Amino acid sequence: MDVKDMQNNRLTQHSFWGGLGTRLRPLTEKTPKPLLSVGGRPIITYAMEHLRTAGVNRFIVNTHHCAEKYAEVFPENNWQGIR
Repeated sequence: MDVKDMQNNRLTQHSFWGGLGTRLRPLTEKTPKPLLSVGGRPIITYAMEHLRTAGVNRFIVNTHHCAEKYAEVFPENNWQGIR
């Protein structure tokens, strides 16, 4: 967290979801693990929702496999107000 974040009362979560998801193939051949749908929404949103209750209001997600899919699922670069 940098000084600007502290002044703006931001709490940032860095998430590393860059694996290939080989154990979940064929589900992960064209979709990264965090974007697989569970209960009608991407898995990553459950983590985001939980961390939001802890005060996190900004997420930085390090991606690798099918990184372009994140822009498709989160076209505005946010989910329910979380950036």
